[in-house]
Amino acid sequence: MITPDGKRIISAGYDETIKVWEWASGQLLKTLRGHTSFVNALALTPDGQRIVSASMDSTLMVWDLASGKAVTTFREHPDSVDAVAITPDGRWVISGALNDRAARVWDINS
Repeated sequence: MITPDGKRIISAGYDETIKVWEWASGQLLKTLRGHTSFVNALALTPDGQRIVSASMDSTLMVWDLASGKAVTTFREHPDSVDAVAITPDGRWVISGALNDRAARVWDINS
């Protein structure tokens, strides 16, 4: 995904990390670590300040993009979290999991 200002690209995958890249140069700026399995999906708040990652480790993590630190972890899914979205106001996170056929709604600030 590309940040709203168009300056950074955010990627994730099988290596359990989230990577932030500079768009213009392709340089890796930072690597965010905290998940213990594949990162399946990412969402970015409309203001570009936070990333939410969904993982096979059954968690969602909220990251501060500037610092690269995890600020919140949600752990209610019993198995892999397969999808994540953020509402246009940036307040709510919606996650989905195929195995438990559930969608959950989270307050991004709690």
